[in-house]
Amino acid sequence: MPTSDSTLVIGTWNLDRPKTDTQPKSRRILEEITKVNADIWVLTETNSCIQPGPDYVPFATSPLLGCSFSRGETYQKGENRTTIWVKRELKAEQLPEYSNWHSSICVAVKGTSFGDINIYGTVIGIYGLGPDFDEGLEVQIDDWRKLKELGNMCIAGDFNVFLEDSTSHSKDARQKLRAVFEQLDLEVPSQDIPKNVDHIAVPRSLSGAVVRPICKWNEGQDGNPPDRNVSDHMGICLTLKR
Repeated sequence: MPTSDSTLVIGTWNLDRPKTDTQPKSRRILEEITKVNADIWVLTETNSCIQPGPDYVPFATSPLLGCSFSRGETYQKGENRTTIWVKRELKAEQLPEYSNWHSSICVAVKGTSFGDINIYGTVIGIYGLGPDFDEGLEVQIDDWRKLKELGNMCIAGDFNVFLEDSTSHSKDARQKLRAVFEQLDLEVPSQDIPKNVDHIAVPRSLSGAVVRPICKWNEGQDGNPPDRNVSDHMGICLTLKR
């Protein structure tokens, strides 16, 4: 999927905690990432062993090794929740005042085919839906409202919410997210993909530039779930084209 001066490709994928660069899971993840060739990647539940290549610069949330969490989960060296990878040909810098040190990170990307864009990469609610999700979402909504004042904003990552209407799962959270995105003038082109929680929200002013259908992989076939030997999530990417 080549990129050009008239396109911008943004991908996101929850990698389901790969451990080392030598395990078959990691090799298959990297094969898919190479095929997509995104200009900007938002990888979640990831590991420093997963690197798209020397053409990218990483911006990562804090390492998880040695951290203490309420449910006692443990992490291995290299694991972190969100990493944004930006191609070196684009100018990028982290905006630390809009970062949750474990779950979310924001990077200002300049010089894209569509102007400057602030990319907010995130996992909303590491335990799925519940009080932790609600609390984390409120913190992030505050971030998004502040970022809105700075110009074009893209929110991408694992939302832990089905945004399509064919299921009752996560209905309340879905309605809340949709309302917030409406207020922020954001469109979520991935919202109609069934049984998908990895999403990319873009400004409505850019939504007409999204090439459809949305590119996706590891989505499972004939009603089957994603291939868990790769990840328990499907991956998606948006191509914006002039």
